[in-house]
Amino acid sequence: IILDLHLPGALTPRDMFSALQNMRSRVIVFSADVRQYVVRFALSQGAAAYVSKSASFADLNRVISKVAFGSL
Repeated sequence: IILDLHLPGALTPRDMFSALQNMRSRVIVFSADVRQYVVRFALSQGAAAYVSKSASFADLNRVISKVAFGSL
């Protein structure tokens, strides 16, 4: 799952991760918010990776591949 933490009208980040943990899905957070406490929170809640929206498509693709194949 690729997740943006700050979608209008969406659940809070804490509620999103709670719901996703029940699904046992691997999550990549893709967000413009790169504040360290937000990144740390996402990773502490089980995100497999956190990718900034300013990252290149190649970087995002690389992270998706690594998460999909279990190397992240």
